[in-house]
Amino acid sequence: MPHWEYKFVFRDNRMAEGFFDLIAAQKEICGYRCSSKGEEENLDHYFDSPDLTLESQGIVCRVRQNKKNDPCSLAVKRQALGPNQEIIYPQTDPLPLGAGDFSGISKGEFPSSVGPLLNLLTGSTALTHILTLQVSRRILELKIDGDSLAYLNLDRIRVKLPGSEQMIAEDYEIELKSERESFPEADVLKDILCNAFGMIPITRSKLRRMARLIRQREDHKPRKVILDMDTGVDDALALLLAMQSPELEVLGVTVVGGNIDVDQTARNTAAVLSHIHPFVKDRYPRLPLVAIGEKRPSGRPSAADVHGPDGLGGVCDNYLKQGAEQLIKESALSLFTEIIDAHPVGAITLITTGPLTNVAHWIQECPETVKKLCKVICMGGVFFQAGNRSPCAEFNIHFDPSSARKVVEFCRAPVSTGLGQRRETLPLAFVGLDVTHQVRLRRSLLERALSFAKDNRPKFVRDVTRYYMDFYNRNEGLDGCYLHDPLTVGYAIDPSLCQAEQYHVEVEDKGEFTSGMTVADYRPTRIFKDKMKEVTWVCYKVDSTLFEKLFRKRVLGI
Repeated sequence: MPHWEYKFVFRDNRMAEGFFDLIAAQKEICGYRCSSKGEEENLDHYFDSPDLTLESQGIVCRVRQNKKNDPCSLAVKRQALGPNQEIIYPQTDPLPLGAGDFSGISKGEFPSSVGPLLNLLTGSTALTHILTLQVSRRILELKIDGDSLAYLNLDRIRVKLPGSEQMIAEDYEIELKSERESFPEADVLKDILCNAFGMIPITRSKLRRMARLIRQREDHKPRKVILDMDTGVDDALALLLAMQSPELEVLGVTVVGGNIDVDQTARNTAAVLSHIHPFVKDRYPRLPLVAIGEKRPSGRPSAADVHGPDGLGGVCDNYLKQGAEQLIKESALSLFTEIIDAHPVGAITLITTGPLTNVAHWIQECPETVKKLCKVICMGGVFFQAGNRSPCAEFNIHFDPSSARKVVEFCRAPVSTGLGQRRETLPLAFVGLDVTHQVRLRRSLLERALSFAKDNRPKFVRDVTRYYMDFYNRNEGLDGCYLHDPLTVGYAIDPSLCQAEQYHVEVEDKGEFTSGMTVADYRPTRIFKDKMKEVTWVCYKVDSTLFEKLFRKRVLGI
């Protein structure tokens, strides 16, 4: 078993195959001799209880087959992290299996050498075949002074469900492994992969990343949500997506000052809701209420230069139907507490697409009510690239960094779960620019949608986004717009759209040039890190093709 193992993934899988070809052709990497050691093709079959008891403990029960026709082998291992963030897998010795043994395991009949252990770990719950990963691996060996230093495993991963040959997902990763007792050269190699090639270091195993696909398929009940928005253009698109998605039930919309002043965000929200009501009235006989929250902090400029003079591309009055303003109520705090108190603890997810001013206010006024949420999903932050409102900050966090910091610190505060175990107060996930910059709506696509539209939904989107797209065309040469807030709603609809990792996250709220910066601590040291704070989820990768298809279907009807 290797003494050292590190994992890296691509920001965008479309660059993976080309990169694999490039690096496999190198004779030297970072001054170390590089040579190919061949290729492998493995089928890894994973077993767990229906509720993924083993996976939740970081434990893997895997049967491996390969194309060399070697005997199948069964292994049980547990993922852990070493002092330098290397991945460690304490495991049972691989148990060779015959064809009959594998057939028995597929029926839940495990060998006596591992059966009692699995029963202990799962509470005697029967294990079933949950997932198959087909891993195509290119192996490169790095040498120093003629001796083996490390291996780079270039892995293409295709995901299948048991009994099906259909691929439901595809991913790529690089594993850096060494069997040496010490491996100081890892720092140089990791630095090259991250900084020269833009890869993201992760700690979650293949199975732990792909388990999100299983959980999503098993979750059929609509999730009750509250939306907290500073309704500009992309917030409006997010609201359209949420209202037209059967996976979500929107209970209410609270608004906050941000893209535009808070009273106008309320009017924009009412306009969007009144427009979409004819298409969703079977699910929403009565539209969700809109409640006014906190105003824009003094001295903070709006984003009218991006979203238009009214925050809705200048067309709010054109679409604000008579009587729609009756949806607007005075107190976001009152609506929030009313909805939360009317439901069981953990029943409601809060989705925020604006500054976190409202949420920080609720934490101050009614912290015990906020704790009753299931989780919080925020559009905000940037962790592995440049910002959009400043070189290092994303707009929502930059707008009110002190509130964002308060929310992060509140959510990650540890609470006891008994027996010396602790967890965060409230799960918090950031859907930031690292992923939202990868999902776009092109003007050309929107124009094509208009040419064969069966209703006026594409026209509404065109009217709302025209000013927004013009800004991006002038500013970045993008003839379209990013789908920041819609992706955040998309992540609530289907968490498998994004891959996420837990980090110790901090928000800078004092720096002259760094105010609003969101920092994910992924340093390899443990000495200067607080592991108890390593609980905030950060999305680092998105299936842009799948999300854009979902958005087109739900919002444009194509």
